[in-house]
Amino acid sequence: MTNFKEITTVIFDLDGTLRHHKPTYEFEIFKIAQNYGLPDNKDILKDVYRWAHYYWAQSEELLSDHALHNEFIDLFREKYVKRVLKEMGVADDLIEESSEKALDHLYDGFVSEDYIPDDIIPTLEAIRTAGYKTGLVTNRRRPIDEYLEDLKFIGGFVMTQGAIQVKNYGSDLFKIGQVLPSNEGHLHFREVVCVF
Repeated sequence: MTNFKEITTVIFDLDGTLRHHKPTYEFEIFKIAQNYGLPDNKDILKDVYRWAHYYWAQSEELLSDHALHNEFIDLFREKYVKRVLKEMGVADDLIEESSEKALDHLYDGFVSEDYIPDDIIPTLEAIRTAGYKTGLVTNRRRPIDEYLEDLKFIGGFVMTQGAIQVKNYGSDLFKIGQVLPSNEGHLHFREVVCVF
């Protein structure tokens, strides 16, 4: 049992927690899918967002897609769009055609911007004011330092760790715990209880 009085640091995931896409790929696919018999039902979108969180958290499907298409980002993206359409309930015989339309839309001038919910900064400030340190992890495969600077709100983290540094592309907390800074002068994380 964790003694929460011993917790000194709260570690956050970046994508889907501190920052989001707006609009999301899933929302744009949802709009396309309505041309293929999908009802305009926001519950469908909510369920797909839940599924997407599952997918990107080192699901078997993600690992399988990476193994098959890792070197070919276009094929990987195509597979993901088809999975989203299937999760939304688009008929199997319409998946191919609807995925082509969705991919055309996503590649043809679609722009998704970084979105940071209004409660993020106050929440981080409240956590730090309460005496806790904050850290950040992400499963992004490219170095993130420059990107975090571009977000501007990122600051005050005692550590930031990307998948490229962890050499692990998913939510394996034990792996994260093994590679967090432990040299003299750096914060040492003995045990990772939870990553938000």
